[in-house]
Amino acid sequence: MTNIAEPIYRVFHSQIGSYYHGLQQSQWLSEAELQELQVRKLEKLLAHAAVQVPYYAEKNFPSDPDGTIRILGRLPLLQRADLQAGGEALIARNLSRREMYTQVSGGTTGEPVRFFMGNAQRVISRAYEKRSDYEWTGNLPWSTRKAMLWGQPVRQKKSSVLQTISEWTQRRKKFHLYQASPTEMARQARRLAAYRPGLIMGYSSILGDMAECILQHGIVVRPAAVLATAEMLWEDTKAVIEQAFQCRVYNRYACREFGVIASECPAGNLHINAERFIVEIVKDGQPAAKGDVGDIIVTDLDNFAFPFIRYKLGDIGALSPEPCSCGRKLPVLAKVTGRSGDYIIAPDRTRSMVTILTRVFMNLPKHTVRQTQLVQTRRDHLEIHIIPDEGYTPEFEAHIRQGILNTLRTSAIGLSFHYCDSIAPAPSGKRRFFVSKL
Repeated sequence: MTNIAEPIYRVFHSQIGSYYHGLQQSQWLSEAELQELQVRKLEKLLAHAAVQVPYYAEKNFPSDPDGTIRILGRLPLLQRADLQAGGEALIARNLSRREMYTQVSGGTTGEPVRFFMGNAQRVISRAYEKRSDYEWTGNLPWSTRKAMLWGQPVRQKKSSVLQTISEWTQRRKKFHLYQASPTEMARQARRLAAYRPGLIMGYSSILGDMAECILQHGIVVRPAAVLATAEMLWEDTKAVIEQAFQCRVYNRYACREFGVIASECPAGNLHINAERFIVEIVKDGQPAAKGDVGDIIVTDLDNFAFPFIRYKLGDIGALSPEPCSCGRKLPVLAKVTGRSGDYIIAPDRTRSMVTILTRVFMNLPKHTVRQTQLVQTRRDHLEIHIIPDEGYTPEFEAHIRQGILNTLRTSAIGLSFHYCDSIAPAPSGKRRFFVSKL
């Protein structure tokens, strides 16, 4: 570690440690104590948003809540389209851009958006990771090596030296597998074995692919636990992962907008991080009874830079009516649907995470395309369904075609364009960016 990195490293980890210590205590609060904590934080967030956030101020957002969580039911939902249409209006006026950082959603619904997080959330998010990713999976929070099998393209923002320092200080290393051929997957599997992680976290589908590769090549990787995130964890995939790594697989519900919303405890239930999030399940516009399936609505009690209040994620889920045997009173998310992995499979069997193609459409000028859906009908053919906006011209077709082929790095997949007035949602109600008919 360099002399420059040393003080930054110590301060950052000291802040994480302090917050983590508080979370170690709060996970054992009673239901009444947790709700009291949520109410206090919600009142503060709503008062701030009513004065400092133009989006809410213009809507006469209530600044004097009645002191109960029920106030949320009277507030409008925030949706992805709202972020696209008025993202700047959601930025707090009393914070400078130096006090926040930019994030971009993965865009698997075909509607990628940019938003902001307060700088303090870097510390808060890491503290929750220490509790759920490490403590709940039986790993030591400060000394366990963590390998991350990631499905996003490499975005090199740091020099190789700074990247090495960052990985060393955080004791975690990313393995980028968003577009891995069988040969590349085997190479990365050997790198993973050489790294000898105590904890492996990754996209559920990528973990499944890595597990099959490890079994096929006889590569030995023995972490203490595996943590599946970002996508649905299917039972057959879970079984293959456990067979390959010879350890327990834990589930995790997270997204770009919020980070870790819920994590699996040692007793096997997905606990919501209630100190930070209020999670509602809404069915037909009304609160769903516990056990009933509905839309997952999330309020982030800690993001004052860009408040997400009653944000509709697009996922479907249910709250469990039963308490967890682990003794924690943190609410239990019984089920989540609608977060399966999406891959484009080329004729040579190379698999590419479809999220890499969202950039092609994100980089188009405004008012060019209203919505897009990609449909793979054969390994050598991809349909591009487009709802054009007022600024769309025929020249954009060639631009999109070239962008997709360059991103996929193949000429073996043919593209056909289909222009339409609407794109039907999936049965869950979620508009899918990608549909595979293979």
